[in-house]
Amino acid sequence: MPSWLPGRPSATGAEVPIWTRPEAGYVSRVTTRRAKATAPGRGAVLAWLVGVEAVGAISAMLARRGAWFDALRKPAWTAPGWLFESAQTLFLAFLAIAAWTVWHERTRVPVRLSLLWFGIMLALSALWAPLLQGLRRPDLAMLCLSALWVAIVMTMVSFHRVRAVASWLLLPWLLWITYAAALVLAIWVRNG
Repeated sequence: MPSWLPGRPSATGAEVPIWTRPEAGYVSRVTTRRAKATAPGRGAVLAWLVGVEAVGAISAMLARRGAWFDALRKPAWTAPGWLFESAQTLFLAFLAIAAWTVWHERTRVPVRLSLLWFGIMLALSALWAPLLQGLRRPDLAMLCLSALWVAIVMTMVSFHRVRAVASWLLLPWLLWITYAAALVLAIWVRNG
């Protein structure tokens, strides 16, 4: 095939327009075979990481463990505090990377709804631990965790429409929140 045909690079390596065929028929559109590489935006990734981790840090400060929480009857499968905090920090980093991945696609597809769901999910994520440990209300914490579980699923569905990998990055958080909800429910039932 000659190099001057649409969709093939020319002899000089210049980009050549390609033809696309939408469902309505042939349409000429100037696009290129080789997309221009864009920088991944290290500053933006860092901003998402710092922002999401800051929300987690504020939530942890508001939910300080104290004598009340330590005195509660908890199931044998309760994770130690250090594991809970370490896992939460790791999973929040996953959330930040997922959000950045979706945000990075904003010029290609609409992402406003996806990021709105992410914001709702992040707010509920920050709220449940202070409700449990700060206000000593396992009933409200359980209600918040239930809403959070739904928000995570909705965020995953919304993220999947933009980039599937962003959706999969939320799966560990969904599993962790499922565990946390089971734990809060067990604490609530055991301690009235």
